[in-house]
Amino acid sequence: MLAMIGTSLVVWTVAAHNDDSPTANTLPAEVGTEADGSAPQAEASEPTEASAPPITDPSPPAWVAPVPPEPAVLIGTGVAYSVSEPLASGLPSADVKPSLDFAQQVFDQLAANDWFSALSRFLFRPIGGVEGTLLPEQLQQQWAVSDRLSILLIDAVPDPNGVAYDLRVGVVANIENATTSVLCGHLYVEIAPNPKVIQLGDFAVVSQGEAPFQPEDFLAQPERITDLITKCP
Repeated sequence: MLAMIGTSLVVWTVAAHNDDSPTANTLPAEVGTEADGSAPQAEASEPTEASAPPITDPSPPAWVAPVPPEPAVLIGTGVAYSVSEPLASGLPSADVKPSLDFAQQVFDQLAANDWFSALSRFLFRPIGGVEGTLLPEQLQQQWAVSDRLSILLIDAVPDPNGVAYDLRVGVVANIENATTSVLCGHLYVEIAPNPKVIQLGDFAVVSQGEAPFQPEDFLAQPERITDLITKCP
């Protein structure tokens, strides 16, 4: 029969022999022992080095539409957003954020009618022309009626000199007559060594005369983002 003693398996052999039979009532050596009864020695194994996980660049966070503040903000300092992550060209929006934030600061001055502060770093370049400084009266022709201007970054292309970006943007303009317009165009933004924003040609009107809304309201509507991208080459 089979019996378990501790964890060792022992085989009892009951033979039909006399008690003095050499095989009667004898116990064989325990399984897993050496001939001298000692425990077997484990063979030393070669140490192995743990392989390090491959180093990969973290993926940028997925774009999430911002939440509109309550109550609505329609006057004062604007806020800049990107409309996708990454941008249409594949560039992470974080790479462009310093340029975008600087452009928003200048547009805040325009919305506040702080023309002389804005003109110290705001230039205008006609399509195919050369950039130059505008007179306050010229700047007011497009931006004077705004209570709040918020920039929506569609895409960005780095300048070959490595110190500037050509920003393709939309602008949510909250107007003094309690309506909202959306415009789009290009801004050339350089933040070093001479910080400046150059408006490249006139901005096109995407929509105008709408009931007041905030940039966050606009970004909560995917169809409006698609329309903006389509109308702002």
